[in-house]
Amino acid sequence: MMNSHTREIWNLPHGGRVSVSWQLDNLTAEEHHKYKQCVDMAIARMIVQLELG
Repeated sequence: MMNSHTREIWNLPHGGRVSVSWQLDNLTAEEHHKYKQCVDMAIARMIVQLELG
């Protein structure tokens, strides 16, 4: 099974946006969910770092 995902975040601190795309092949639904959570957490950490300067 092949599954592509994209997360787009608009209105980042100081303007701009980020788009993250990834493709997950041959994973279970649980594994897909874990990967999505990891990407969401990485984006959240990036936004916090931008806000803190």
